Amino acid sequence: MSQSNNPANCTQYSQSIKPTSLLIFQKDEQAFQRMMRCFETDIKRFQKSQSKSDMTFINHFVTVILPKLQREGTHIVYHQKVLRFYNVLKLHLDTIEKGVLVLMQGIIYKTNQVLKTIFQSLGNNISLPLDQVVYDSLSTAQKQVVDDAKDEFDKLNAQYFASLLMGISLSFFAFESACRVCCSLTCETYAHKVGNCQVMHHYDVWKTLKRLGGLERSSQDCIKCNILSTCQFTTDFEALSKIYSYAIKVRMLANYRDFFYITQTLWAYMMQIYIPYLTETIKSQKRLINRCFP
Repeated sequence: MSQSNNPANCTQYSQSIKPTSLLIFQKDEQAFQRMMRCFETDIKRFQKSQSKSDMTFINHFVTVILPKLQREGTHIVYHQKVLRFYNVLKLHLDTIEKGVLVLMQGIIYKTNQVLKTIFQSLGNNISLPLDQVVYDSLSTAQKQVVDDAKDEFDKLNAQYFASLLMGISLSFFAFESACRVCCSLTCETYAHKVGNCQVMHHYDVWKTLKRLGGLERSSQDCIKCNILSTCQFTTDFEALSKIYSYAIKVRMLANYRDFFYITQTLWAYMMQIYIPYLTETIKSQKRLINRCFP
């Protein structure tokens, strides 16, 4: 999935976060792979923008966002809410790295041990999966080894799938928490809503990221925040908004559909590339956040 990708083709994957946008992936593994190429492209764009400290981001929070909240008298509640987002980010990130990924390593190790048992019993030249003719030619003891291995593989497969879904969900919610904090530190309208305990949905996060990335510069909220003239951030919020639209689709596919169950060829990619890439993006945001909340 590392081949080059025309960003123009990515629009269909980043222009909506509605559940109906999943229809494009209906049993179409190729469409999903195309979206993942877009994901990798925008991840690299975002990471490149994080190579230097975004002083505009930090200064905007210190000189614009925080003083306004203090004048409104909502800065204490705001601070508590933002810290809650941040704590969720850290909790989910720790669970992924110290729980899910460790569990996956254990499952892979057990799978290799079962394979080792089969090869020791049947010989290294055996080809898996066994066809019926080969199975019928085995001794009773060898058939028992194969049957026991099949039962163990079924259990490990179920554990792997459950871990994959858990990793996808946790990585998205950690990522969204990081995005919520970044929106809170940069957009006056978003910060005002946080300080006044208004409920913020996925759509609010995504639209704010798009505004910060200049994708919706005609927005009244954008004008109200003076983003047009004062917020030329080094952080690539356009790429971040697109990553958000890809990531929420992956999470919805994992939670609402049987997509990953019927496309098991994607499992290794999701565990080895997608989740680590997304967690690196979370860590980049975390470092930026720490500059505002040391």
